Parts: sequence; structure tokens; C-alpha cells
Amino acid sequence: MKEDKKKNKYNIKFILYFALIVIIILSIILLLGSIVFDLFFKKEKSEQINKNVYGNKIYNMTSYSNNIIKYGDWIIYSNGDNLKNTRITNYEDGIYKYNMKTGQVVKLYNSNAYCLNLIENELYYCVTTEQIYKVNLDTLESEWIDEFNDVSYLSIYNNTIFYRSSNGGNIYSASLDGKNQKLVVEYTINEFQIYNGFIYYIDATTNNLFKKNIRNNDENPIKITNNKISNFYINNENLVYSSSNKLFVYDLYNNTSEELVDNVTSNFIYENNKLYFYSASNKSIIELDLISKQKNIISELTNDIYRLQYYDNYLFYYDSTGKYQYITIQLFYININDKTVEKIFFQTNDD
Repeated sequence: MKEDKKKNKYNIKFILYFALIVIIILSIILLLGSIVFDLFFKKEKSEQINKNVYGNKIYNMTSYSNNIIKYGDWIIYSNGDNLKNTRITNYEDGIYKYNMKTGQVVKLYNSNAYCLNLIENELYYCVTTEQIYKVNLDTLESEWIDEFNDVSYLSIYNNTIFYRSSNGGNIYSASLDGKNQKLVVEYTINEFQIYNGFIYYIDATTNNLFKKNIRNNDENPIKITNNKISNFYINNENLVYSSSNKLFVYDLYNNTSEELVDNVTSNFIYENNKLYFYSASNKSIIELDLISKQKNIISELTNDIYRLQYYDNYLFYYDSTGKYQYITIQLFYININDKTVEKIFFQTNDD
């Protein structure tokens, strides 16, 4: 009898231990499943949501011309003579799309345009009359957004238009149809970029860099650096800016700054923890890995370049030859992987 009770006691303990082990194993499986879901499915969903969050890149807003956007196999670029009293001999003003595989050129707009923004298959852009248009890149149907008449810079973030007013230099926001316009920054500013719910901008009076929460207009702007900034670019929680012919990186998370390169031009791009910049002293495009600090020459050039831009492992840039009244401008792109260089042939001006 005692032995039976003892056996029953051991059996109950065994069952309890076994049940506990099963519960632990199931908990581990559920935990691992949750981790896998977060890593893959949520990441994929987040990437799908954020795929078209940013319609523009900062270097498309630093000039009234010579903007570039990549759309599949097509390069969308804008021509415009922003060199006053200068005759550019080899192209007409306008927006074009160029097929990287076939070389086909299609004209989308007949005059100077700037601040190209791509949201899915619709291209938003500003024109010299300070208005905003959009064109469907598949059907080529265009539309004038008639709520704007004083736009100098344009950037689209989370289906919201942010633009700098030419009347006072303040920043406003609006819906994609031009409705619901609101004041965002009541200061005269130069360049700006939207990143993770903040607008970063260069104050036109001091040339200092500030940021402001666009979700709460009641919050005051925060100064990031006392350096005088000429331009900047944000990516991967780092802000790279140029000041006094030097490039610096500012960690947005830790609020720390580090000098990267000395004696460089303002032509630089920061993507995937790599800095691409033009060195005027040896006429080269150089890649600097911000983690390993290793430098690598991407391409040695003959002419000075400007408007260095990055899309999908390609670097794009303009170069110019000639001087004074007659200048020839060319648009090139470099495959970063094999370093091959191709030239995009402009629509020729026959005048």
C-alpha cells in the first residue's frame, strides 16, 4: 500500500515535471516565432509602408536645376540654365526621362523645373513661376496643383508637402492636393530636410543648423551646431554636413560630432554608412567607409563636377567643359560595384 502511494507520488511529480518542460518548450517556440515575425514580416511591412515616405532627397533641393531621380530603369532628370548670362550649348530646359538599358529619351516638361519628388509613379516638381505640378510617369498626364504660387523649395514626406515660401522664406506644410496649408517654421531658412518626424534646416541669418518637431508645432527649434553650414545630408541616424571646406558627421542619437575630411568641396553624398565626395585637388570621386575609415577612389575625372547624387548603387554627376559664354554640360553615372562610367545624352538644342 505504501509502495503504491509512493509510486503515485513519483508519477504525479513526473507528470508535473513533464508538463513544466512542455510549457517551457512551447514558450521558447512562441518567443522564437515572435522574434522571427518581428525580423521578417514586420520589417517587410515597415519597408513597404516607408518605401515612399520620402519623395525627395536633400541634394535635389539645393539647386533650381539639374535634379535627378531613378525610377526603375529610367533616370528622371531636369535641365535648366541656372548660370545666369551663360549659354549652355548642348541642351534645352525641361524634364526628361532616360532609359538606362535602351537609351530612349522622353520629354516630360518643356521648361526649367526643380525639386523633383517621386511618390509611387507620380512626379511632383516646381517650376519657375513658383507653382507645383505633377505628372504620371506611366501615362505622361500632367496636372497643375493650383493652390501654390510662391514655392521655392519642395519636399514630400508621409504624403505631406513641405515647401519653403519665396515670400519670407518660411516653411509650410500642405496635403498633396494643396489643401490644409500650415506654418511649420517661422524663420527665413535655406536648405531643409525631413527625417523621422523632424525638419532639419539651415537658418538663413546665422547659417546654423536647427531641428524642429513637425508633430508638435508648439515646440521651439533646437540648435544642432554653432558651425556655419553650407549644406547637409541625413541617413542612418547620422547627419553629414559641410563647413569651412570640411566634412563632419553628427550622430543624431548620441549628439556627438566628428570631423571626417578636410579640404573638400560641398559635393558629397552619404548612403549605407559610406560617404561619397568629390576631391577637387585630385579630381576624384572618393568613397569613405564611416565604420572602417577606409578610403577608396571610385573614379578619376578630367573635369570638375557638381550635383553628385546616389541611387541604387549608382553615382550620378554633372560635369562641364568650356568657360565664359559657352559651356557644355554632361550627365554621367557610375556603377559603384564595377566602376563603369556611362554618359546620358541630352536632348540637343538646335538653336
